[in-house]
Amino acid sequence: CGIHYKKVKELKDTNTYKKLSILIPSAGFPHKNLEIIPYVANELKQMRSLNKNLNKIEFIFTLPKGNNILKEVEYLSKKLDVQDMIINRGAFSISEGPKLYENSFAVLLPTLLETFSAVFVESFSTETPLMVSNRDFAKDICKDGALYFNPKSSKDIAATILKLVQMDLNKRGKLVQNGKDILAKLPTVSKRYDLIKEILVKCDYKIKKW
Repeated sequence: CGIHYKKVKELKDTNTYKKLSILIPSAGFPHKNLEIIPYVANELKQMRSLNKNLNKIEFIFTLPKGNNILKEVEYLSKKLDVQDMIINRGAFSISEGPKLYENSFAVLLPTLLETFSAVFVESFSTETPLMVSNRDFAKDICKDGALYFNPKSSKDIAATILKLVQMDLNKRGKLVQNGKDILAKLPTVSKRYDLIKEILVKCDYKIKKW
């Protein structure tokens, strides 16, 4: 990811947070599976007796105004009476991205399909605990640098959030360090360019030869 995302932040004890902001940095596309979040919020609402910090949770969306997915999320939030847990801060620019991660307790991505998501590496780079779908496209990249859930189960997503909230500082620190180690092995932006160029040159050579 871009060098401006390389911001180190200090992890804090969960009890010291006034709000546990869970960032969902995603555009409004159907495969992102964002409509499940109000149901997750409702599950967490029922689980608050298990951990007092669940009362602090809020979900931060980054959807443009008027987006159909946003309308559905807002409708479901009202229906399930979890409006106070759902916040849409709107679409953000590249320069605003690092600050969003910096101010978040964790990142959640319930997507059903990806090729490669910048959210993975941006979370690693900003040292923000990451929760992602238990799918090969995520596990191939994130390995032990994320917590995994069934993206079609609001109960499982809520249980994964609870697991992260219950983690002590050392365990969360280990999760973040795993992500940093993965990021260090991934190619830089310039190296990625060189790899793509190499493939295109080979393809061009084969086409001309054919």
